[in-house]
Amino acid sequence: MKKILALVLALVMLAAAGIASAATLELTPGTPTNCTIDVFKTYFQLLASQAGYDFTWEETPTKEGAYDVYTATTATTALVIKVYCSGEKVVFGTGEGTITFAATSNTDALKNFGEWFGVSLADICVCIFIGEQGAQAVTNEVGTKLQEELNPLVLTLQNGLTNLDDLMNGVAGVATCLGYPCGLEVSGTVDGSNITMTMTVVVTGMDSILTVK
Repeated sequence: MKKILALVLALVMLAAAGIASAATLELTPGTPTNCTIDVFKTYFQLLASQAGYDFTWEETPTKEGAYDVYTATTATTALVIKVYCSGEKVVFGTGEGTITFAATSNTDALKNFGEWFGVSLADICVCIFIGEQGAQAVTNEVGTKLQEELNPLVLTLQNGLTNLDDLMNGVAGVATCLGYPCGLEVSGTVDGSNITMTMTVVVTGMDSILTVK
């Protein structure tokens, strides 16, 4: 917590500073997975609700290029999940959450990033895995493996929340979890005494390419 408080104070002091080019994720989508959107939505709702999040899915998908995009939001719309599909099969999924708060406010709001990380990245990954392997494939060993494979992205998130230079420049990382390329971006901006922090995650099919640029 001391590191986060120091970060908040430093951000306010550097409010007029310029922001360098951010590290971002670059995705080259592959072929659709064998996970259907109906299976994905069913298990995502189940996993998210266990974490205390209630998502509402839009009734009809929107169109983005060649993809049908299914969107779910929380009651506050602070966290948005998008699932990109072709032929009703998942190609990749994203999650994005943004927090804006005053430097003098309770920095406990930042703990939401940890929750969003799990609800979006981990749950999307597990749902695609279930859609391809079946719910019976989710064993204790699979859970342990997922936790271990998520560690590089957990470190990316921690660095983004506690390192001023990294946050202002933008932090991004990739890892392969349960065979699926996964990525995380964290960035921050300052407007006067207000701080805005954004987290974006991406989980793709196994033959997609996800890199940091």
